[in-house]
Amino acid sequence: SISGNLSAGGVNNQSPVLVDASRNWGGSASGPGGAYTGSGNAVSMKVDFTPWLNSAADTSPLLGFQGSFSVLNVDDNSPQSGTAGRLQEAVDLVTVGGTVAARAGTYAENVTTDKRMTLDGTGKGANPAVDTIIDPALDGPGILVTGSGVSNAQRLTVRDLRVTGSTGADGDGLRIETPLGLAEYLRFQNVASVANAGSGIAINSSDTVRFLHVLNSDLSSNANAGFRIPSSIGSFDTLDLTNSTINANGIAGLSVNPSSSATDITNLHVSSTTFTGNGTSLAVGSGDVSINGFNGDASFTNVTITGGGAHIGLQIRGAGSGAAVGNAGSISLTNVTIQGTYANPPGFTDSAALFIRNFDDVSGFSFTNVVLNAAAPTGLYLRNVRQELYLGDMQFTGAVPAQRDVVLAEAAVDEESGNVNAIDAFFALVGMGDPEDRVTDLDDDPALGDVYF
Repeated sequence: SISGNLSAGGVNNQSPVLVDASRNWGGSASGPGGAYTGSGNAVSMKVDFTPWLNSAADTSPLLGFQGSFSVLNVDDNSPQSGTAGRLQEAVDLVTVGGTVAARAGTYAENVTTDKRMTLDGTGKGANPAVDTIIDPALDGPGILVTGSGVSNAQRLTVRDLRVTGSTGADGDGLRIETPLGLAEYLRFQNVASVANAGSGIAINSSDTVRFLHVLNSDLSSNANAGFRIPSSIGSFDTLDLTNSTINANGIAGLSVNPSSSATDITNLHVSSTTFTGNGTSLAVGSGDVSINGFNGDASFTNVTITGGGAHIGLQIRGAGSGAAVGNAGSISLTNVTIQGTYANPPGFTDSAALFIRNFDDVSGFSFTNVVLNAAAPTGLYLRNVRQELYLGDMQFTGAVPAQRDVVLAEAAVDEESGNVNAIDAFFALVGMGDPEDRVTDLDDDPALGDVYF
């Protein structure tokens, strides 16, 4: 403990050699004064003062001061001794369940957190005078999460900070790995993970990952995806993605199981979130939301998707192909609007605002106030959906005359096409002619199902 000193200073280093005075209490949680801006005891230049303790509490009756490492404060203005970065030193030292409070500034380091704790910044904006910014110094993720929480109330949490500029093949802003075979109860709150070489948040695991919350976050302008669940995953259960912005990512906004080989993914819940202009590469399957090989439960509530010329707006694709497909889980779309523009990649004709494929039983689908207002070749494209699908009050308001509102398709001899019940759906362009002229069904190919109004 270094406190109660006169204004001449708590640590006054007149030598050219850096002095390590970190892990001490300096009289104020705001940090040291003197050469720095806190109200604690003064320190001179050439003094490493970070991390510093948050209180004068002595945690042990033993001789000497045994400070509490439950809250550690970090400032990018502190000189740094040793090989670890400022944040990493604090993350390594903080007690399980504790908090590392990262003051505003730019931290040029890669951080790994391997235990339940909170890494807490001052804001996710781009101004280092008021926000906490991690701009990694080396290739790899900005923040690598290898630990877990233990319950909904006791999560490993990263919040109120910005990660940008991650580079290399593993250059995700935030990356989740499972060296212990499990990652669970993670929260990313008020985080910006933007302009990284990989994804904003990515899972890299063949094990079990579950119970993830992403709140009030910005996952934009990453080269791959905003949020990515890989096909290597062994098991995934529960993503709650809410009140977030996911824009202008290279391949997809939300990418789930891109090669369709994972078989145990469920409980994807997206609410009050916007997706805009994802899939900037116009790769096959690119778009705003791409969910593949999926027979679990999902919900999209109060979601707006705005295309910027990618392949597909929202794709939900079941596992398997042909006759070897399974049933859809409980999948609800409520107050969902898909607008903007979508386009066919070279050699493809299935670009759509909403694409549903490879399901036998689709009774688990429900649509409430779903508006398809995109300038796309197709509003709703169904392929190998083998049972009748009820569209609810789905609204087709796309304004491009050449557009098809609904397309039923079979591309292989073992695929089938069920009927579509559009009795309660709304077709805004009926005045242009018979609505039957704006669908592709059995009137165009006797092998297809019927869209009936």
